[in-house]
Amino acid sequence: MPDELANLAPTPVWKRFAAISAVPRPPGGEERLAALIAEEMEERGLEVVRDSAGNLSIRKPPSPGLEDCPVTTLQAHLDMVVQKDAGKEHDFDRDPITPVVLGDGWVGADGTTLGADNGIGVAAALAVLEMDIPTGSVDVLLTVKEEVGLKGALELDDAMIRDGALINLDSEDDGTIIVGCAGGVETFISAWLETNRVPDGWTFVELSLGGLEGGHSGVDIALRRGNAIIALAEILEKLSKKYPIRLAGFSSGSVANAIPREATAKVAAPADVDLAAAADTAASDTLVRLAKTDSAACFKLDSAKPLRGTLSVDATKALSKLLAGFPDGPFDFSDGVLQSSSNIGKADIAEGDVELVSMQRAVTAAALDSAATRVAAYAGQWNCEIKKGAAFPPWPPAKDSKLLKKTISAHEYLFGRTPRVDVIHAGLECGVIGAKRPGLDMISIGPTIKYPHSPKERVEIASVNRFWNLLLEILQR
Repeated sequence: MPDELANLAPTPVWKRFAAISAVPRPPGGEERLAALIAEEMEERGLEVVRDSAGNLSIRKPPSPGLEDCPVTTLQAHLDMVVQKDAGKEHDFDRDPITPVVLGDGWVGADGTTLGADNGIGVAAALAVLEMDIPTGSVDVLLTVKEEVGLKGALELDDAMIRDGALINLDSEDDGTIIVGCAGGVETFISAWLETNRVPDGWTFVELSLGGLEGGHSGVDIALRRGNAIIALAEILEKLSKKYPIRLAGFSSGSVANAIPREATAKVAAPADVDLAAAADTAASDTLVRLAKTDSAACFKLDSAKPLRGTLSVDATKALSKLLAGFPDGPFDFSDGVLQSSSNIGKADIAEGDVELVSMQRAVTAAALDSAATRVAAYAGQWNCEIKKGAAFPPWPPAKDSKLLKKTISAHEYLFGRTPRVDVIHAGLECGVIGAKRPGLDMISIGPTIKYPHSPKERVEIASVNRFWNLLLEILQR
């Protein structure tokens, strides 16, 4: 364990988290970590089950005399969102994450996402298996590809879920018990636009927008932070209305469930256009708007090497308008609770190929379908091809949960205060698992994690200790 983490409490959790951080685990690349965990647990004599999707279940037998107690499943996901600062050299398929104690009571990472979402949950679940405490049967269920539409949970073999209670360890607010969540679906939008050579004498430049806060497209979407794709498209749209510019390329974001923080566009313009001055003017209003939520937002223009092909002037104007007006952010509120939203998380435009990825979320199946239909209808106006990914269902709150009552009681006993009970707009695997095993009593808890899905991600040290103590108390109850 790194020296910085060795002095943190609780030791069993931080030791596990350090080991997890040392193994790359992008979505779809969790097999090495899963295999290492499976091998260790089999050596400990525990039952290990894998399904064809790569999900992993570890089963710890009950303590003597507690054989008749219900099974308690601890559930977390192995993968993490992979985001890094501009200029940071890091290969998420090969390089370990470097946790850093920040000195203000938090642990972060060195220029990348930390992976506390959901590495801390995985670490706590595995640490429980080492504890000699009186419990009934404990299953640890670790899923894959959660961060790309909960695919691991959607493909989970039903036989890996046993009746009883399930504690999801993927929440991010200490002192809060989650009892429900939104569902979601990814929408993939593509188009092909003809490219051609620019006239002689045109110059190429690269426009860059960065410094945005970004964040989780569920947890943070109601904060109305800037989306780099839309913000840069606004600038391009203003330029295209005044000058005959041609778009040569556009790149921003990597996943649908993270709000993009940076975007770049390569543009060609006639030599007599002072594009630097024009771009600064076009960006000024956008930067003023962004300053309300993204105080570090910045814009710059650099020269760029000529490219062989660009979109036409008319296609550039149309595509800039499409991106600038893309349905994004919170859609509907009811009694102050966000009901539905959309986030365009990725845009790649090169050599005429347009690829956009967005995610819609909603608290009901009907609202989710409405949000996805709204996005598809918008893209359809531009003759784009639209495909929907597999949807994951909402998790409706249980009206009478015995597990919730026990958890509230345990929290009050340990900390002397009643926890908040909430429904979140982010997606949790409880919705998928609950649909596979109706009647399963479920809650979600976790430590305080700030700025998930961005390189600013950090986890509060003291909250990890409280989360751990609460988990042990629930299990023993």
